[in-house]
Amino acid sequence: MWKQEKMQELDISGNIVKQISPQIGRLSELKTLRANRCKLESVPNSVAALSRAHLIELKANLLGSFLPKIRREDVLLHSLVTLDLSNNRLTAIPSALKYIPTLANLLLAYNRITEINKLCRVEFGGLFVLDVSDNKLNSLPNAFAFHLKKIQNLNLANNDLSKLPPNLSLLPQLKTIQVLPLSSKPGVDRREPAEEHQTDDRGEGLGRSYRLPQAEIQRGGRLAD
Repeated sequence: MWKQEKMQELDISGNIVKQISPQIGRLSELKTLRANRCKLESVPNSVAALSRAHLIELKANLLGSFLPKIRREDVLLHSLVTLDLSNNRLTAIPSALKYIPTLANLLLAYNRITEINKLCRVEFGGLFVLDVSDNKLNSLPNAFAFHLKKIQNLNLANNDLSKLPPNLSLLPQLKTIQVLPLSSKPGVDRREPAEEHQTDDRGEGLGRSYRLPQAEIQRGGRLAD
């Protein structure tokens, strides 16, 4: 398989594969990579060499990190639009993400992330969709709205948030937000998502849609005083 250098799509979802071969970096024409529900425990650094990939899905695995020790110069994901690491074992925002300038859709639901301060930097200014629902967030930094001005869809549901920064309502392109607390959904298991996010062939989100007027970003939590 790794000799098929012209391969554009690879889907190994549902197979019991704890590791992806480092040879995946040889697939220089690959545009979409799906390895969902594989019991992956790690991802080789060679994944970062997939310079033409616009969609990478690694949902429902056992990943505790994503490219944790990679150097900036080794990250060639200059076409990546959507990265889905939902339903894994992440405890923090992967540092390598700041080396992906084209990232627009970042899906991190159903992990164990405790804070998202790492997203508050200029490198994430191009994010349109951010899903950090069903994690362990207890606050949202005030700098979030300053750095992520292009955010259109934001999912903060089922975290431990008691209040939100008031400047969220000033985000110029924000269209939908979800902040419904876990306590409002009796019976929901935060480790087992009820549905998976869907993406189209371009890697653009087609998943859940949440609509809330900007002036009312307080349902399920209250605006900070």
